[in-house]
Amino acid sequence: MSHEENLSHLANMVNNLLGRLDAIASEKEKMTEQLRLVGMENAELRQDLIEMREEKSQVRQRVDGLIDFIEQWERNFAVRGTKQAVNANANVDADSTAPSPGA
Repeated sequence: MSHEENLSHLANMVNNLLGRLDAIASEKEKMTEQLRLVGMENAELRQDLIEMREEKSQVRQRVDGLIDFIEQWERNFAVRGTKQAVNANANVDADSTAPSPGA
């Protein structure tokens, strides 16, 4: 090979390398932008998760409050039902021991 051929071959190799370098730089730029967008999406999703956890906590508190209310109502109903049953039995007993109107 002559010097001219060597220089031409070297120039082609340099041009190929520069072309590859441009392609890699362009790909790096795209990936950097993609990483930025994914980072933003990640931050948004984390914020959504925080908000959903807060909402879940609030819903849980409300449900717990409703359950407590229902349980209290059931206890009160059971007590009232027992009192009414006792009163009804007392009335039945009183009626059975009272003299009958025709006697």
